[in-house]
Amino acid sequence: MQTTTKTFKLARNKGNARIWIEGANLLNNGRSVGELFTYAIGETMHVTFAKTEEQRESDGLLAAAITSKHGRGKIAGTATRPIIDICNRKLSAFFGDATAYTVEFLPNGLTISKAVL
Repeated sequence: MQTTTKTFKLARNKGNARIWIEGANLLNNGRSVGELFTYAIGETMHVTFAKTEEQRESDGLLAAAITSKHGRGKIAGTATRPIIDICNRKLSAFFGDATAYTVEFLPNGLTISKAVL
């Protein structure tokens, strides 16, 4: 898989920052519905995908050891339109006044950073 980068407008829901990545952006990078993930927020946000709950728990423990700003989730949606939707106060603190974010699609994860449109 080739590394690709894309910039998205940062959404807000009930005052919190919201990351929404869907469809071809995920399918073209090997992601599918039901896939588990963990994330850790530092200077950038790192999302790591896991095939099993045990692997995700291990990744979650690693994220917790690195930063108190971490979480986990599951790719929702349908087979033709998978969705990653993360919305919480941790993201709001990370993004601050940013209006966009850049996603670098990697073989086993994503790197998300602040951007300006």
